Amino acid sequence: MEIRDELPEDREAVWQVEADAFGRPDEADLLAKLEPDKAFSLVATVGGEVVGHVLFTWLPISEHRALALAPLAVRPGAQGKGVGGELVRQGLARARALGVPAVVVLGDPAYYGRFGFAHDPKITQSYGWPDEAFQVVKYREIAGEAAYPQGFFL
Repeated sequence: MEIRDELPEDREAVWQVEADAFGRPDEADLLAKLEPDKAFSLVATVGGEVVGHVLFTWLPISEHRALALAPLAVRPGAQGKGVGGELVRQGLARARALGVPAVVVLGDPAYYGRFGFAHDPKITQSYGWPDEAFQVVKYREIAGEAAYPQGFFL
């Protein structure tokens, strides 16, 4: 397995991975809506075939410039083999190298908790999401309200 930056020629394969992983086009269609806020995007390939994808978008937390991880997808036949985990790990390493103070995710605490994500009452959101699902990895101490890019809601 190789993890690398998404290339323009990966776009169709990434869309298909997202659609296959979620069994619907919603998350795949989200990619185009989030393009203006994109920080970086990684793909996982096996034998040259794209089998996984993760997107990180810029996300303000009050006056801080942080990142949001979403969506994360792995082709159904490649799930359970560490593809998603490696995408998250390498994405978080890139985020840290960029110097952002934090990365947020809305997801399953049992899955994302193993990467250091946890609910933090100092990072808030006003979208009505359950506190346990709204999680953060902090690289330095910050507080404030997360403002997801508009593309998440179009």
